[in-house]
Amino acid sequence: MNVDDISQLVSNLGFPIVVAGVLFWLLYKNSLMYNNTIQKMRETIDKNTQLIQEMLNHFKEGDQ
Repeated sequence: MNVDDISQLVSNLGFPIVVAGVLFWLLYKNSLMYNNTIQKMRETIDKNTQLIQEMLNHFKEGDQ
């Protein structure tokens, strides 16, 4: 193998490996972002559920 063959192998194999690593990193970061977003949505839904329950209790007490 000469220098040109080695250079060809590095450019053919190196770039796809680097791109695969970058894509894996981006996928990991997006996964963390989506998990944080879903957690915030859960907290908001829980607060809204609690508020609706309190409103229902308030209206039921007013009917009596």
